[in-house]
Amino acid sequence: VLARLQVYATLRADEDTRNQGYMAMQQEVQKLGVDYGAATAYLRPEVGMAALVVNLGSNDALRGLSLDELEKNLTKIIEQARAARPDAPIFLVQLETFPNMGPEYTGAYREVFPRVAKATGATLLPFPLAEVALTPSLNQGDGVHPNAAGVEKMADSMWPHLEPALRALAERGKP
Repeated sequence: VLARLQVYATLRADEDTRNQGYMAMQQEVQKLGVDYGAATAYLRPEVGMAALVVNLGSNDALRGLSLDELEKNLTKIIEQARAARPDAPIFLVQLETFPNMGPEYTGAYREVFPRVAKATGATLLPFPLAEVALTPSLNQGDGVHPNAAGVEKMADSMWPHLEPALRALAERGKP
């Protein structure tokens, strides 16, 4: 099941941003020297996604994307995944933003994720960096991104929330 866990992500929020989003994503993928068609194959509903974990939004906050747009994007991603695989469990990861964004923005940002989870029926997962973010030994030199030990800690914090649904899929014989 874990090998088949797919992340169904798209930058499409609406018709107006579709081409811009795909063009930007294609440019970033091409910079890495990866074939764009192969890199985005997981976006296709026919891939057979068994479960979805959406862990997006932090860079949007840093780029100054409006919270309305963030909410619309997350909702659209989940709706598209639900349309492709109605029976697949969908998880939305709670994210936090940096306090320097101001208490009003930080609080409003925090509220987006439970609201989207409730509106879409996704299961909200706790903030995975809760035990990592302020621990220097668990982060890279930039103090923001987790190192290998930090990633392990993140996985350990998320696994108890994912395991029951993924085991149930395995027991039912889903991909």
